[in-house]
Amino acid sequence: MSLKNALLVGASGETGQEVLKQLQLSPQFAKIILIGRRNLDLSDASKVEQRVIDFDDIDSHSEAFQGADIGFCCLGTTRGKAGKEGFIKVDRDYVLNSAQKALAGGCRDFHLVSSQGANASSMFLYTQIKGQVDEALQGIDFHRVSIYRPGLLMCDRTESRWGERIARSISSVVDKSHRFSIPTTVLAQAIVANSLHPIDQKSEILEHADITKKAK
Repeated sequence: MSLKNALLVGASGETGQEVLKQLQLSPQFAKIILIGRRNLDLSDASKVEQRVIDFDDIDSHSEAFQGADIGFCCLGTTRGKAGKEGFIKVDRDYVLNSAQKALAGGCRDFHLVSSQGANASSMFLYTQIKGQVDEALQGIDFHRVSIYRPGLLMCDRTESRWGERIARSISSVVDKSHRFSIPTTVLAQAIVANSLHPIDQKSEILEHADITKKAK
């Protein structure tokens, strides 16, 4: 198998950090292109090339998305942190614009971290926007699109809502088998491992149970 170049959008978040680690560990990836608003202070920069862009002026940064075979997107924020419009801009517009640029830059496959319950018809903004993005991404002409819908992410968030902290505390005790929660390390392992295995269809959606199976 020839070595791959990866493009990773959203490497500063908890899941993105873990995906980066898995890409660095994999002998199948020769280079990892990080797309972000700023350069990250990495303790391990092996195989990494950082490219800084302005997501609000993404058309001026088309060249930053060139040179990758497989794209990974872990980009996301919350309504509480960014407000309603900011959340929509990051989780929908930035994600889909990045996917379009990746395709134009030669990327054949694209892997997106979405959310359990994503549904374009949902009455809840978060799952509604996630569902809209999932549907739109499947309409972009990649050779392959893989969408991951994990349950509760288990990690030490730098910024965490009290409800999330309580849910993680409970899950760490009662959900040892990861039936509805998943450590970001395990999610990242599943994403990178799955990216290296071909699929029969053009797109796939992996629900929480599918993800945990991929990581085993």
